[in-house]
Amino acid sequence: MKTLLHCTGYASTLNEWEIRYGRWINSVETGPLDFDTILIPDDGSPELPSWDGVAVIDEDDLPDEESQSRGIIYRYQKHLGRQSIYVYPGWYRSFMFAAEYAKKYGYDKVIHIESDAFIISEKLGKFVNEFDQGWISLWCPRHQIPETSIQVIAGKDLEKFYELSKIPYSEVSGRPADPGANQGAPWLPYTVNRDFLGDRWGEGPHPTPRDADYTGQIPMDYDCWWI
Repeated sequence: MKTLLHCTGYASTLNEWEIRYGRWINSVETGPLDFDTILIPDDGSPELPSWDGVAVIDEDDLPDEESQSRGIIYRYQKHLGRQSIYVYPGWYRSFMFAAEYAKKYGYDKVIHIESDAFIISEKLGKFVNEFDQGWISLWCPRHQIPETSIQVIAGKDLEKFYELSKIPYSEVSGRPADPGANQGAPWLPYTVNRDFLGDRWGEGPHPTPRDADYTGQIPMDYDCWWI
């Protein structure tokens, strides 16, 4: 399956690009996932890195033929940002752009992993590589919510993703993409897979365990022993 690997992007400095996003790219390129292209829609960062093999495409300037670069930074001019936990216009725009990109260039699968989240184990990597139909997220035990920083969308559900991307942000503003038990159903149509060991260990005092399948909310100074 032609597979797009996608994270949302914004960095206030070049140093943050190098540490946070450079670390993430290193992890996915040396990790267990199979994919064809890395896509990072950028929410109007003041500066962008100059990385070998990573092309920068300006907003509304996607070429008819896909770039053959190993990675793409798609740069929005205006920074929308995130005003609160449930007000996230910048994230929404960048997340949904993956649907447009996948549709335009004929992808069969989108793997969404945020830049502070990591798939670690061969077991989970194999599951994601073989996943060919549906839309899933993982699970965050710490907060008892879906772990939407890792999602996989494949097969017919890519068309569902594309249609959802046409909805204006105003229709979902204030609604969590990863609701807890008392917050109703998510507006994203994923199902939750709880078969793998993972959590937002970056938020707590304990390191990511060596038998983890995935981990999340990892700060820039964290010991990423799996890379």
